[in-house]
Amino acid sequence: MWVQPKTNWVVTDRFNASDFNRIKNNINYLRTLSITLYKTFDIGDMGNDRVPSDYLYADEINLMESNIETI
Repeated sequence: MWVQPKTNWVVTDRFNASDFNRIKNNINYLRTLSITLYKTFDIGDMGNDRVPSDYLYADEINLMESNIETI
Protein backbone atom coordinates (compact mmCIF):
# COMPACT_ATOMS: atom_id res chain seq x y z
CA MET A 1 0.00 0.00 0.00
CA TRP A 2 1.27 3.45 -0.95
CA VAL A 3 1.89 5.91 1.89
CA GLN A 4 2.07 9.60 1.04
CA PRO A 5 5.71 10.76 1.22
CA LYS A 6 6.69 13.32 3.83
CA THR A 7 7.35 16.64 2.13
CA ASN A 8 7.32 19.03 5.08
CA TRP A 9 10.72 18.25 6.58
CA VAL A 10 12.24 20.86 8.86
CA VAL A 11 15.76 21.17 10.26
CA THR A 12 14.78 19.69 13.63
CA ASP A 13 13.20 16.53 12.12
CA ARG A 14 15.04 13.26 12.59
CA PHE A 15 15.01 10.40 10.09
CA ASN A 16 13.59 7.47 12.04
CA ALA A 17 12.28 3.91 11.65
CA SER A 18 8.85 5.18 10.58
CA ASP A 19 10.41 7.22 7.76
CA PHE A 20 12.58 4.28 6.73
CA ASN A 21 9.57 1.92 6.63
CA ARG A 22 7.47 4.38 4.63
CA ILE A 23 10.18 4.80 1.99
CA LYS A 24 11.04 1.10 1.88
CA ASN A 25 7.43 0.04 1.50
CA ASN A 26 6.75 2.71 -1.14
CA ILE A 27 9.72 1.40 -3.15
CA ASN A 28 8.30 -2.13 -2.95
CA TYR A 29 4.89 -0.78 -4.01
CA LEU A 30 6.44 1.00 -7.02
CA ARG A 31 8.19 -2.20 -8.08
CA THR A 32 4.94 -4.16 -7.86
CA LEU A 33 3.11 -1.48 -9.82
CA SER A 34 5.82 -1.24 -12.49
CA ILE A 35 5.94 -4.98 -13.22
CA THR A 36 2.27 -4.78 -14.24
CA LEU A 37 3.46 -2.64 -17.16
CA TYR A 38 6.94 -3.97 -17.85
CA LYS A 39 8.75 -7.28 -17.68
CA THR A 40 9.56 -8.51 -14.21
CA PHE A 41 12.79 -7.43 -12.58
CA ASP A 42 14.37 -7.78 -9.18
CA ILE A 43 15.39 -5.20 -6.63
CA GLY A 44 17.57 -5.68 -3.57
CA ASP A 45 15.87 -7.08 -0.48
CA MET A 46 15.42 -4.27 2.04
CA GLY A 47 14.36 -6.61 4.84
CA ASN A 48 11.66 -6.29 7.43
CA ASP A 49 10.16 -3.10 8.78
CA ARG A 50 12.26 -1.40 11.43
CA VAL A 51 11.26 -0.50 14.97
CA PRO A 52 12.41 2.62 16.82
CA SER A 53 15.18 0.76 18.66
CA ASP A 54 16.77 -0.46 15.39
CA TYR A 55 19.82 1.24 13.97
CA LEU A 56 19.62 2.45 10.39
CA TYR A 57 22.80 1.97 8.36
CA ALA A 58 24.20 3.81 5.36
CA ASP A 59 24.30 0.64 3.25
CA GLU A 60 20.52 0.27 3.75
CA ILE A 61 19.94 3.81 2.50
CA ASN A 62 22.28 3.13 -0.43
CA LEU A 63 20.28 -0.01 -1.27
CA MET A 64 17.08 2.08 -1.30
CA GLU A 65 18.68 4.50 -3.73
CA SER A 66 19.90 1.64 -5.93
CA ASN A 67 16.43 0.11 -5.96
CA ILE A 68 14.88 3.44 -6.99
CA GLU A 69 17.38 3.65 -9.87
CA THR A 70 16.48 0.10 -10.93
CA ILE A 71 12.78 0.90 -10.96
